[in-house]
Amino acid sequence: MLKKTFIVLLFSLILSGCGYMSVYKNIGQFNYKVLIVEHIGDRDMRNLINSQLKKYSEIESDKIFKIKINTNYEKNIIAKDTAGKATDYQIKVTSNFNVESETINKIIKINETFNVKAMDNKFEEQRYDAIIKNNIANTIVKRIILQLSRN
Repeated sequence: MLKKTFIVLLFSLILSGCGYMSVYKNIGQFNYKVLIVEHIGDRDMRNLINSQLKKYSEIESDKIFKIKINTNYEKNIIAKDTAGKATDYQIKVTSNFNVESETINKIIKINETFNVKAMDNKFEEQRYDAIIKNNIANTIVKRIILQLSRN
């Protein structure tokens, strides 16, 4: 027991001394307003990203980011069996964010890919694709908010 407490104490001292800081530490303290000016591209991804960015558009702040979003969703076959039936897919989402504010004007490009095995049940495959789209949209929104919080 004494050995475990010593290891935990030593580990915490080492981490506090090396300058370790969580990547998502300041994401809850985001104090900018995000306005989506224009969003073009895939309808499902557009709706998912818009709904997740809405919570950042309700913040009252003088600092406003105006964003134009262009999303592209692709589902490509990457492997087939001997009969020519697709067995593996790659889902690729590319999002371009044109961010404008009083201090910055830049383009942020975010790419997310995910490999998926094909399923025999098409209904289950569509449900799984919807879950993957939601997770990718979540990741994209976290990454754009992280980029905006650094400015």
